[in-house]
Amino acid sequence: MAKAPTYPRQARRLLEKCASYRAGVIGIAELHAELRELENAVADVEEKPFRDFLFNAEADLDVIRFVHDGDPMEVEELVRAIENRLEEYLGQGGQ
Repeated sequence: MAKAPTYPRQARRLLEKCASYRAGVIGIAELHAELRELENAVADVEEKPFRDFLFNAEADLDVIRFVHDGDPMEVEELVRAIENRLEEYLGQGGQ
């Protein structure tokens, strides 16, 4: 049986922020802050692959923001990847 996610509330909140970004309700900075908050919350050693994903997504978002001037197509692609990973994470353990 798969282990239930340890941080479902925080993951759902980030998933909601992704939807808000895609709807134009929030900007990149708020999305970035929520991504960092979840990344910093993940402390369980068994969740290291998930934390690594979040760390890399945050780094990618920084590159898009500061090197590529917030290219909307790149942000959209990254947000889609984040949403997919969060849905996969939340689906663990039958949730």
